[in-house]
Amino acid sequence: FVRRTQHTPVKHPDNPILTRDRPWEGCSAENYHIINPSVIYDEEVGIWKMWYGSYGGLEGGSKGSVAPGLENVGCYTMYATSEDGIRWEKPELGIVEFQGNTRNNIIFFKEGVTYCYLSPPSIKDPHDAEPGRWRYKTTVKTKPEMTVAVSQDGIHWEILDTFERIGDESCGALYDRENQVYISLTRNLYRRPAYGGQGASKRNILPYFRTHRTIQMALSKDMLHWSHPRLLLFPDSDDLPDVEFKSLSPFRYEDMWIATLGAHRETHVPTGDDSNNQLAYSRDFLHWHRLSGRKTFMPPGPDGTWEDINNQSFNFIVRDDKIYIYYGGNGWRDPYTCHSIGLATLRLDGFVSMETPAPVKKMNAPAREGTLLTKSLWSTGNRLVINAETKETITAELTDPDGRVLPGFGQADCEPIAGDSVRHTLSWKGREDIGGLFPLRIRFRMRDARLYSLQIVED
Repeated sequence: FVRRTQHTPVKHPDNPILTRDRPWEGCSAENYHIINPSVIYDEEVGIWKMWYGSYGGLEGGSKGSVAPGLENVGCYTMYATSEDGIRWEKPELGIVEFQGNTRNNIIFFKEGVTYCYLSPPSIKDPHDAEPGRWRYKTTVKTKPEMTVAVSQDGIHWEILDTFERIGDESCGALYDRENQVYISLTRNLYRRPAYGGQGASKRNILPYFRTHRTIQMALSKDMLHWSHPRLLLFPDSDDLPDVEFKSLSPFRYEDMWIATLGAHRETHVPTGDDSNNQLAYSRDFLHWHRLSGRKTFMPPGPDGTWEDINNQSFNFIVRDDKIYIYYGGNGWRDPYTCHSIGLATLRLDGFVSMETPAPVKKMNAPAREGTLLTKSLWSTGNRLVINAETKETITAELTDPDGRVLPGFGQADCEPIAGDSVRHTLSWKGREDIGGLFPLRIRFRMRDARLYSLQIVED
């Protein structure tokens, strides 16, 4: 048999790849919050760029451990660059003053506002009507209104305008290039939750009376005028009673959307709240599905590590046959919690695979064969390429839509695939060209193998 398996990203051994090492990034070495990474690989200049936030004294960090002179460290947006996406530099930009000088990497700060930064992700838009001025866009985390910021270079930002809030809190904006529309993700407006008259500070006590936080979306052509928000994702009967959705981090992958969903439970214990990240996918951005029985996508680290509470704020980049995943990690440092930024990777198409069981070594039994038959496929391509890893073999036969094997393309004609590659090309007695055979179906036979994806390419 063949089963679907969800895979866990491999965390980088040098994590966290970005943490506090500048005084403006937090109150002290024991009390800091480096949050919300927004990362792109800029093809035009050939470097990685990251925007990230911090908050310190103005958001409760002044309680407890504070380095001298950092009692009022505010909420900053900062900028970093990298040649490889792993080792990051924090340039001295000369934009925002901190303690009497501008030799820092701060790019945005709003005086007197306790929690205000450029919301991830930052959009680099090559198709803007004013490319010299508005190549970069983002929303700004503010209340009670919402704000749009624009930039020519991603470093020097200006407030474009404000618009009426369309939800409780912005979860960021993105650009759908296929439909040429901006998408804003927000949480719903909701009443302050309270359990059994205990008050908002006792949210983990049942019986309960509350309104759950859910994820909504709105659409815009200019990021200033937005449609009425539409409900996207909400907790259902398969979720725990006190689960609410705090974030959705989507990105375009081939012809679909993939996202991590932050399923949140407020525990109000010293070690922090319980946030579970789950994989979700959509073909149209309107109808979302959760994968693999809502299995955690990337678990926190072991106790005592920098991310032993939870992971959140995911940012995906596809490059060099890998999926780079930048994320915020939250760790317990008695009596504080600290946030830093980490990196994990998946192989290309590595979110899930169809795989057969490995052989039972103690029984000295051969690997069991699994069979996978696709739906009817149509393509203008002429070569079948699969992303797979196998310790034994994968073969395939081609059939017509009714399941009849096409002459010359049976299992006996297929040259077995072995090894690990994101681009295995299948052939039948040396023939790779399958152009003109469509529509067709593919029947794979697999032994001790994982099949991640297939594609029909055109030579």
